Amino acid sequence: MFVLRPDGRWVDFNAFACQDKPEAMDEIVFSTTAEVMETFGKLMGRPQVLDLPVDEAGLKAWIERQKSGNPLEAAHEWAVGYRERRLKKRRGQRESTLWARILPQRKRLRKT
Repeated sequence: MFVLRPDGRWVDFNAFACQDKPEAMDEIVFSTTAEVMETFGKLMGRPQVLDLPVDEAGLKAWIERQKSGNPLEAAHEWAVGYRERRLKKRRGQRESTLWARILPQRKRLRKT
């Protein structure tokens, strides 16, 4: 199965599933429905397919895990984790931006 990434390229879903890292799937998530529509609107010509490696052993392990669990619960768990990772990333960006403003001011104050 191929999925469309926000950059407009198609990728094999298995390349993400085989990694056994929930955050690997983050890059195939669109932020909004509008972003999905915008990306589809830009698709012209032949599809651009990004050839990513698929680890066969990792893929088999992922398939086995799917057999023993509830797919809806697994999707919900991933979504909760995705939301947490996104919030953490935003906080980190805000903090780094804040420190970028504070540090030069502290250096200036020390010189006087």
